[in-house]
Amino acid sequence: MKWVDRVVGPILCIALQPWRVLSRRFGRRGCAGSEVREILVIKFWGMGSIVLATPLLAAIRRNYPGARVTVLTFSSNVPIFRAFGIGNRFYDLTIRGPVRFLFQFVRMVWFLRRGRFDLVFDLEFFTRFTAILAFIAGGQRSVGYEATHFWKGNFYGRSAHFNLYRHIVDNFNELGRTAGIEVGKGGLDPMPIPSDVAGKVAALLREAGLDDRRFVVLNPNAGPLALERRWPAGRFVELARRIRDEGGLDVVLVGAPDEEEYVRGIHGEIGRERVHNLAGRLSVPELAALLARSAALVSSDSGPLHLATAMRVPTVSLFGPETPVLYGPRGEGHEILFRNLPCSPCMNVYNAKTVICPYEVRCIREIGAQEVHERLLRVLARETAVRSLVAVGSESP
Repeated sequence: MKWVDRVVGPILCIALQPWRVLSRRFGRRGCAGSEVREILVIKFWGMGSIVLATPLLAAIRRNYPGARVTVLTFSSNVPIFRAFGIGNRFYDLTIRGPVRFLFQFVRMVWFLRRGRFDLVFDLEFFTRFTAILAFIAGGQRSVGYEATHFWKGNFYGRSAHFNLYRHIVDNFNELGRTAGIEVGKGGLDPMPIPSDVAGKVAALLREAGLDDRRFVVLNPNAGPLALERRWPAGRFVELARRIRDEGGLDVVLVGAPDEEEYVRGIHGEIGRERVHNLAGRLSVPELAALLARSAALVSSDSGPLHLATAMRVPTVSLFGPETPVLYGPRGEGHEILFRNLPCSPCMNVYNAKTVICPYEVRCIREIGAQEVHERLLRVLARETAVRSLVAVGSESP
C-alpha cells in the first residue's frame, strides 16, 4: 500500500490536475457553518491515531450538532469509531488483493460523488490516496495536511501545516482550526463502557481469579505499519516474571486477533502461573474496560497505549524508531522510555512511517527489563498513593 501510494499516487495526482483546475473555477464553494449538513471524515491507518483524533472529532460534533458524519475507514476500525460514538454512518474497506480493491475503489468513488458532502476532513498525514478521495468527495470543501516538499496534488480547499515538533493531538486540532472549528485544549476523553461490556470483562476476570486482585496489563505488540516498534519478546518475558515473582502482581497479556499467535508464544515462555493471556479475546470496548480495571499498562508504541491514556490508566511506554514528542502519553501517571540515540527517531509521517535501520533497531532493543520494571514500580507507587488520598478524602465528613 505504501508502494502504490508512492509510485502510482503522483501519476494519479498529475492526471487529475485538469479536473482540479476546473473545479476551482466552476465547482461548488464551501458552505457556512449553519449550512453544513453532510460531513465526511477520512481515517484509515492506526487505532492509536483514531484515539488521539477524538478531541478533534468531538469538536466537529459540537460545532455541527445537526450534521450527519460519515466515516470512511477500514472495516477493522469501525468498532473503535462506534465505541467512541463517532459517526452516524460508515463506509468501510477491507483490503483483500488488488482486484477486489479496484472494485471497491470504483464503488467508493461513486459513493463519494453522490454524497454531496459540505465538509471533508482528511485525517491522514501524507497519503496521496486519501487526498484524491477528499478531492473527489469535497473539492474546495476539503481540509487536509500539506507540506512544501511532499506534493499531494494541491487537492484540498484548505490546508493545515503538520508540525513534527508538536504532539499529534495538537496537529489534529490544527486541522480543525484550519476549517474554522472551535477546538478545546483538553485531553482525551475516556471511552464510554456499556454495562454488558463491563459485565463480560468482569466475568473474564472472575474466570481468571482476578476479580479481587491487582494486575498489570502487558501489550507486547505494535501495529503492522511498523513492527520494528515492538520491544523484543524476550524482554517482555523477563518483565512479566519480575512483576509476578518480585512484585507479587498478576499479569494479563493482550493483543488483537492477528497478534494472538505471537502473544501465545510469549505466554508459553513466561509460564502460566498468575499470567493470563487474553490476546484475540477482547473487542476494543472490552479492552478499554479491562484497562480501566488494571493497575497499569506496559506497552510499546501502539494503539492500546493511547487507549489506556484515554481511560486514565497509568502507563509505562517504550519508544524506539518513533518519537514520544508526537505520540507520548500526556499528563500525570506516565513513564516514557526513549533512548534518543543519534539515529532515532527514524520513522515519521514524511517517510510513510517506514523504518530502514542498519543498527538492528538498537533504539528499542537497548531498553532493559530491569529498567522498565523500576519505572513500573514508580508508576504503581504513585497510583497507590493517589488511591489512598482518594480513600481518605471520601471518608472525611
